[in-house]
Amino acid sequence: MSITVDNSLPRRSSDGGASITSDTFNAVTNDLILACGNLDQNGLAFVVPTISNNGAALTWTNIANIGASNSGTVCAWFTILASDRSGLTVTLTRGNTNADSPSIKIYLLQGHDSADVLGAITNNTSNTNNLTTASITPETSGVGFGIGTDWDQLGLPTSSDLTESGFDTPGDISGLAGFKDLTAGVAATANMDAAGGLSAAWRYVWFEIRAAVVAVTGIPGVTIAPYRAA
Repeated sequence: MSITVDNSLPRRSSDGGASITSDTFNAVTNDLILACGNLDQNGLAFVVPTISNNGAALTWTNIANIGASNSGTVCAWFTILASDRSGLTVTLTRGNTNADSPSIKIYLLQGHDSADVLGAITNNTSNTNNLTTASITPETSGVGFGIGTDWDQLGLPTSSDLTESGFDTPGDISGLAGFKDLTAGVAATANMDAAGGLSAAWRYVWFEIRAAVVAVTGIPGVTIAPYRAA
């Protein structure tokens, strides 16, 4: 089963500030809500940021929360809805007072494997301006998501292979989040291209959201799972 990604919610960014809240949105039963975040971390030792929502609290599972002092931060969480929700907002909050300029991008997914959401994952730092991430070998033909923060804030970043949402907060950080389809067992990378040609200060995470198990009709009791790499 293929995954569909609703990319319509706009990115929200803050120039400074302790938190950032998404636009209001509606979501339906079994939607996977994926929250992708970027922050600026100065001075004090890195303390992990947090995610929350309005109304009845949802159970959020952390995918990545990666940062360091004097560096960019990348983070991601997901939750799967047990029932329809309307008027939702999601808020990303910094971990300490020396973190600021949070930015959040929300995606809504259907067709994911609800029992086993996260597949292959990698993260790293790089000074390469036009970056190719380390590769992952997808466990299913799911969707790959990349999040990158450029602490050198060279301008609005782009990507040659991700459907991406970039931002540039002058004097603080720039970054992006984006996604592309994956093929089970075929190694995949993501491109993150900082503005200009100077050395960048990337921190990134690149991961797979697994596709759902596919039921075979006409054969009672039998299901076929997508190919899973060894």
